[in-house]
Amino acid sequence: MIIFSEGEREFSDGKFLRFKPIVVRLALESEIPILPGIIRGANKIWAQNIKFPHFGKVQIIYHPLFEVPKPENEQ
Repeated sequence: MIIFSEGEREFSDGKFLRFKPIVVRLALESEIPILPGIIRGANKIWAQNIKFPHFGKVQIIYHPLFEVPKPENEQ
């Protein structure tokens, strides 16, 4: 399953939107690790303030997999 943690497309200036904490909660409750990734250049393809997508290249970067530790009171 893929979840975009920002919940929507970013603006064309490339600044990140606020991270939605539901991603961490889903990982905790499902007991699955998170594989963080970045789609570099997506803001130039189809940002929030662009009506239609443009053609271009994007770079997908995956970061190391990590597991969200359970809070001590739930172990």
